[in-house]
Amino acid sequence: MRKFRLEDFGVSYKPNHYLDDFRKKVEECRPDLIGYSVVEDTWVQAIAMMERVSDLMVPTIVGGVFSTLAPQVVAQNPCVDVLCVGEGEHALVNLCYRMWRGEDYANVSNLWVKRGGEIVKNGVGAPIALDDVPFSDWTLFEKERFYRPMQGKIFRMVPIETDRGCPYTCRFCEAPSLVGLYRKATGYHYFRRKSWPMVEQEIRGYIEQYGAEYIYFNAETFLAMSNKEFDQFIEMYSKFKLPFWMQTRIETLTEDRVQRLEQVNCNRISIGLEHGNEEFRKKIVGKGFSNKAIVDVFQILDRFSIPISINNIVGFPGETRELIFDTIELNRELGSDSVNAFYFMPYRGTAMRAECEEQGYIAEESQTKGVMSGPIMRM
Repeated sequence: MRKFRLEDFGVSYKPNHYLDDFRKKVEECRPDLIGYSVVEDTWVQAIAMMERVSDLMVPTIVGGVFSTLAPQVVAQNPCVDVLCVGEGEHALVNLCYRMWRGEDYANVSNLWVKRGGEIVKNGVGAPIALDDVPFSDWTLFEKERFYRPMQGKIFRMVPIETDRGCPYTCRFCEAPSLVGLYRKATGYHYFRRKSWPMVEQEIRGYIEQYGAEYIYFNAETFLAMSNKEFDQFIEMYSKFKLPFWMQTRIETLTEDRVQRLEQVNCNRISIGLEHGNEEFRKKIVGKGFSNKAIVDVFQILDRFSIPISINNIVGFPGETRELIFDTIELNRELGSDSVNAFYFMPYRGTAMRAECEEQGYIAEESQTKGVMSGPIMRM
């Protein structure tokens, strides 16, 4: 990581333990409901937080991708009163209104509600139109929240969600399972995009209200869009030209797109290679592009100034030392600005999770950790 100094911006790490601060905040606020949005890696942390305030008897709801794809695991925890399976915007508002009015909320869509030793399991409703999602309100956050390092510089950085879901089917990722869940439950397409005029309003609001200096586009595959949609993005973002980050795939990059991204001040692109062996990447990982395709794209990228990060995963089921060196050698050939390597994690809800259990690499109850904390599979 490039050196940076948050202290120059008045940002310092707190010496307190987060669980003590959380407990104090709950005691001061006396909330009617506490919500936790979790992925599998943060589930253990959420449990610690719930247990820290369990004696205060505040109703608890847990949502997020982990609650959606592994609701049985979340429901087993005695601290959890309600689960959100699927998107939570409508469900949480409906729950809060009913709690406020003293009405029964056991039949709210997308919620699993514990009642007298039983669980009422409601179906999943249609996905929300992203233009209907209110802009984020960060007025309760401390100013330090906005300062983030990027390439050795410090920016007031804000995240913006431009779409949800992903049209691709990587087998280690949970996105395809979310697509399948909504298709089966509602018949709706889960992958959808926020309109560019709405994104423009959002950026403008964040600049005016929070002094945003850098945009972090929060999308699984930012450039998974038609050429017409890309043209509209470039036209819209040309009004701002704040440095921005995104992640995308090899298949979405062309010389014309890279050139125009550079013109609107794209500051960094992250690309998921994941594995350097073409056959293994297609069959096991679920990414079908060829090594030639990625080499060709990097020859284009070399002609422009946008720094590129490559993301790799090691420790896939069945992977050997020789296969790992295929990844190493391809990274050497590409020569990107920075390289990330993460341990493979068999997340619940992914195609590879079930295979890892079947092959005895993990037990059914195995809990993943952070992607840099070490592998959990026995191989």
